Amino acid sequence: DEYEHNTYAAGGPGTVFTVQYCWIGNLLCESQNLKSRSATNIIRYNWIEGGPNDQLDLVDEAGNQPSASYVYGNVIIKHTTNENNRMILWGQDNGNSQEATLYFYNNTVINHDPGGYYFQTNDTGRSLNVKNNIFYNDSGCYGFGYLGSRTAGSNNWFSSCTDTSGLGLSKSLIGSNPMFVNPFLSPTPDFHLQGGSPCIAIVNGFVPPPGYPLDEQYVPQLNYSPRSL
Repeated sequence: DEYEHNTYAAGGPGTVFTVQYCWIGNLLCESQNLKSRSATNIIRYNWIEGGPNDQLDLVDEAGNQPSASYVYGNVIIKHTTNENNRMILWGQDNGNSQEATLYFYNNTVINHDPGGYYFQTNDTGRSLNVKNNIFYNDSGCYGFGYLGSRTAGSNNWFSSCTDTSGLGLSKSLIGSNPMFVNPFLSPTPDFHLQGGSPCIAIVNGFVPPPGYPLDEQYVPQLNYSPRSL
C-alpha cells in the first residue's frame, strides 16, 4: 500500500516533530520511509535505510504554515528505485506554496541506485541550506536535485559525477573515495572516516543553526553517544 509509511506524523500549526536515535529500515510496501506534515521537523542522529520510495518525505499540512526544519547527524541510505528515483522530498502535496527552509547538515548520505537525485521540491517557496555533508554514490551518476537558486550551502563532499551545476554551493569537494572505515561491513557498514579522509578537511568553522547544536552522534544500532567536535 502506497499510504502505509514506516513513520507518518501530522499536526496543526506550531507542531514540532522530533525523531532521534532511531533505526528506520526497509518497508514491506511501496511507501515513504519517514513522512511528516508537521510545521517543524527535527530529524537527528538516526539510521534511515531502504524502501522503494523516499527516505524523507517532508510536506505541508493543509492550513498549516511550515517553519524551518532540521535534518542533521543522520546516516541516510537508498538501495533501489521502484517508485521514484529521489531520496528526499521537501515540498507540498496540497497545492499550496509555503515559505520554509530545510537545514540539512552533517549527514552521511549513501546511494546505491544507478540514477536519480538527492533532493526534490515541488514548492517555489521552499529553500534548502546544505552544509558539511557527504553525498556518496557507488552505482553511476546521481544528481543533486531540482532546487536551483533556492539552494545554498558549503563544505560538502560529492561523488565524482554528481551534478551540482547552477546551485549556490561553495567550498565543496568532488571525489571518488571518501575513505569510510568499512562501507561493506555486514550487517552494519561503518561509515566513520579513516584518518586522512578528504572529507575531514572540508569542515571549516561550521556553526549549526541556533538551538540545534551538533553535540551527539548515532551509534548503530539504536544507541547514541556524545560527539567530540
